[in-house]
Amino acid sequence: MFISRAQLARSLRALDTVHPFFGIVFLALKEVGLSVGDRVMEINFTNTVEAILKRYYYPLPGHSGFYSPFKTSNKANRWQGERYASTTLQRITVDTFGEAFIHPKGSQQWSWQSDYVHALAAHLPKGQVPVFDLAVWLYRQEELPSNDAGMLIEKFLGRFDITPQESINLFDTEVPRLAKDWYQPKPLVNADILAIIGYPSGADAAPNGVIQSIELSGVGPSQYMRYEPAERLNLITGDNSLGKTFLFDCMWWAITRQWPKPKRPAIPDPDALLQVQTPSISYTLQAVNGEDRRSQKVVSPYDWSRQRWNGPTKPGNVEAGLAIYARFDGSFVVWDATMQDLGEAFISTQHRGASLLLSSEEVWEGLQTPNNGWACRGLLNDWTTWQRSGNDYAQEWASLELCLAELTKGSDQPFKAGKPRQVNVGDTTDIPVLVMSYGNVPVIHASAGIRRILALAYMLVWAWFRHRRNSKIIGQDPQHRLVLFIDEAEAHLHPRWQRAIVPAIMAAVDSLAQGMAPQIHLATHSPLVMASAEVVFDEELDDSHHLHLTADGKVELRELGFFKRGTADRWLVDEFELKEPRSKPAEDAIQRALAIQRRQPGEISKGEIASINQQLLATIADLDEFWPRWRYFAHKNGVETVDYNDSGNRKGRA
Repeated sequence: MFISRAQLARSLRALDTVHPFFGIVFLALKEVGLSVGDRVMEINFTNTVEAILKRYYYPLPGHSGFYSPFKTSNKANRWQGERYASTTLQRITVDTFGEAFIHPKGSQQWSWQSDYVHALAAHLPKGQVPVFDLAVWLYRQEELPSNDAGMLIEKFLGRFDITPQESINLFDTEVPRLAKDWYQPKPLVNADILAIIGYPSGADAAPNGVIQSIELSGVGPSQYMRYEPAERLNLITGDNSLGKTFLFDCMWWAITRQWPKPKRPAIPDPDALLQVQTPSISYTLQAVNGEDRRSQKVVSPYDWSRQRWNGPTKPGNVEAGLAIYARFDGSFVVWDATMQDLGEAFISTQHRGASLLLSSEEVWEGLQTPNNGWACRGLLNDWTTWQRSGNDYAQEWASLELCLAELTKGSDQPFKAGKPRQVNVGDTTDIPVLVMSYGNVPVIHASAGIRRILALAYMLVWAWFRHRRNSKIIGQDPQHRLVLFIDEAEAHLHPRWQRAIVPAIMAAVDSLAQGMAPQIHLATHSPLVMASAEVVFDEELDDSHHLHLTADGKVELRELGFFKRGTADRWLVDEFELKEPRSKPAEDAIQRALAIQRRQPGEISKGEIASINQQLLATIADLDEFWPRWRYFAHKNGVETVDYNDSGNRKGRA
């Protein structure tokens, strides 16, 4: 048996008021058997204490400092530097606990005073040191001989040769209230422990970060909104102006600490002060890399006086390596962690270190840096370069072709690249060409829907291969988690394409590299896009969310259970909150017809039935499935309606 995560968290709270002397220095001196009285010992204080620190207070291998779970003036940071023993601990031992020792100043001679126990006890005004909780921390990864909590106390007392007088005066040897499951069959790994205590500020950021949650308070269309995305695919629906794009922008800021458009940050409405004293954006990022499972929560309040969101200025201990945001207007934002430490020469309004904003035109034409280099050469340039380069860019070209093939499976005309050619007499630039059934089409003359797909495919491939090259240059492994945002995924696409787009996007991302694990956030107004997800949706990995306007005019973000509706009509009614999958006038007519059918017989007027019948004739199709029900009701109440012959044509009117 081993200590459980729940018990470790509970015991650490109990150690919050214990002075670090008792948990570290006292144990170090007991371990070396420090003498009592005039028989002093020659010991190296720093080496003695560091032996304990390295054994019990070093939960992050490779980091130079130590973690102290004890009383501190800065509870937000309990991590201590590598010289903790020789500076802080030695100082408080001499200055605060000096009356308990015989220690000539400047020497390495030490021993306990004869009444050291009472001297030490005077520094325990809030109670004795809880032995069980201290032992839980010390033995957090050691195997326990039994599930008897008392044996952990005995283990501690024996290990440090605690005397009866020390036990009575300094330590609480009672078993406290335990966590419900205080032990578990497997030992805690370092990631479990670090998830509780947090990582030091100087620790290397954990790669492959994704969004675990985000909370918006006092900012945006809702006074409070919480979004907890699933691991893989997240579908977001809702009416216009309810906050889908706003939510995406805030999530982008959470990942990168930069707004998609630097000059357009989210700004709370001053009236929010009436509801929320301090607007805030809180988010949690999560990374899983083998046994290193890490979460980082950040709370960023809004500073009204400085007109900015306070908090860290760049990503912290969990880091998204690669993120792509396909915006509603055709622009793209790309975040690549390999570039976040670039110098000023690479920074411009649109290219701020790791984050690059490309307008819809720049995706195609490219964007230069201030020093006349290229932040991105653009689709037109890179396409022809990759296609013609032979082995130099063979991987990029193969990946682009595969990505396009996946994205166009739902189209009647899968894309095939032709030979680039000059289009204009006055411009010798060769333009990529698509081979269509009706002829060859330069991509600059392609339809808006095709251009949208081409841009998405290009940005996926370009961003991924740039990340791979940069990772190699700086000596790191490429990250395997991509965070992908696509706003209005259905934009410009024919319904035939919409009904296949979600699995196509997922397949395109998977084609980039083996083991690629995306977290996709996709906003849509299309029932066909939702229907397309039915063939790939996995409730263990995916989720569906809906922005809803309540009866009292408030915006709510709801997590909806996803199930197959089968038809676009069902999606329109269930997910998009339409009463009828018809035109608005037809919906109004049918709602009138349904309302009169719910009345008592004495409340039904033949004249009103005839009026509704005329409204139905004007707004719904001749063969609409609603007609049989309505004709039966009208005939039952003495009103004749239109009937149909065998060919489906009207034989007469009411």
